[in-house]
Amino acid sequence: MPERTGSCYGDNLRFWVLTFAVITVIYGLATFVALIEDEMPDSRWATDSVRLAVGGYANGTTLPIAFVGALGIIAGIIGVTGCYDRRADEVRIYSWFLVLRIVVTTFFFAADYLDLWRCEVWLSTADSVLRYRADMEYLARSGGCTMTRNWYAALWIFDFLLNSIA
Repeated sequence: MPERTGSCYGDNLRFWVLTFAVITVIYGLATFVALIEDEMPDSRWATDSVRLAVGGYANGTTLPIAFVGALGIIAGIIGVTGCYDRRADEVRIYSWFLVLRIVVTTFFFAADYLDLWRCEVWLSTADSVLRYRADMEYLARSGGCTMTRNWYAALWIFDFLLNSIA
């Protein structure tokens, strides 16, 4: 049986760091799709699906999530180049970004989930007029609150576990 060397394990680790870094860049780009489409509600084609993965249902959470997404694009590229060039400092920067992302997305998940919890009665509250949000109105009118809340929670748990593993 051939003996395994340390470089074999290092190559597996390198592959997974590259994979996670690429996923982080894609996630960051998805947040921008949601942000841009929020500004043009008539031309929405992906926001409802993307929002399930990135969040932004509560007031004031869309821009910070987009900011984390922008940092994710930068950190993911740093992680890819650091892994490709075998620079530990760059990979460490990427790993610290993942820790920051876990903390920030957990906070915004809690805020979003509280709003989604009240989604069924949202149209009858003052918030529906004072702080209008097209996503919440669409969900409340279409009856998609429960399904969205469940999918959002499941995808957040998957995202949290994936980032924790990374």
